[in-house]
Amino acid sequence: MHKKRITIHLCGLGLLVCLTLLASSCKSVESTSSSNRSGAITIEEISASGFVFTNAYEIVRQLRPQWLIERGVSTFIPSTNSNTLLDFIAVYVDRNFMGDPETLRGVPALQVEQIHFLDAGRAQRLGSRSHIHGAIVLTTRTQ
Repeated sequence: MHKKRITIHLCGLGLLVCLTLLASSCKSVESTSSSNRSGAITIEEISASGFVFTNAYEIVRQLRPQWLIERGVSTFIPSTNSNTLLDFIAVYVDRNFMGDPETLRGVPALQVEQIHFLDAGRAQRLGSRSHIHGAIVLTTRTQ
């Protein structure tokens, strides 16, 4: 009876160790891939993607489609202060406000240095606008 109990405890302990190792390895793979998929899009990633892009919109649509999904409040609320409420994802190119994501179609893919997304809270630092859906910020290559 004691041998059976010891064997069961050892099997249970071995199973627990295996499950712990499996869970930690899955978590590290998941965090690596999710951080790569949500961080900045770089020239290196664009080149490694294997896709041929004609403009910045195509890059974002293919590599970070979640950046094109509006989040937050979807209704216009008039403001009494000087802030302008943007009811779309704002786009900035080289620190200049350009408009909505469609303006990315006007930026040739070969000019893209880096693209990143700012959530609504971080996008507020870009200026006097209320960025309720966040902002896509693009930096072009310097010639």
